[in-house]
Amino acid sequence: MTCEHLRPIMKLAEDASVAVTAQGQLWSGAAGEWIYYDCRFDADAVKAKIALPDFVHWHEHFGTHDGSEAGFVCDKCETGVMGLHPKYEREAPTLPE
Repeated sequence: MTCEHLRPIMKLAEDASVAVTAQGQLWSGAAGEWIYYDCRFDADAVKAKIALPDFVHWHEHFGTHDGSEAGFVCDKCETGVMGLHPKYEREAPTLPE
């Protein structure tokens, strides 16, 4: 992923050795690459730890048949760093720890 704005969030996951579950241009119409991690991101803790620009925002989707996700989207680069939705029942690490 080439988005410099989301790179610090990716580093949190990499430093915690969290597995990547998907990566690429996964959504039709999305210009940038999205990466999915097998963890939950604590939005408030990430924002407290990392100074994010205004064009990076928290995103949640809790689909009943098309998947669930929660993470950060960069509107400038049209990229995303996603993890599991907080309501997802499976155990997974929450970042930052």
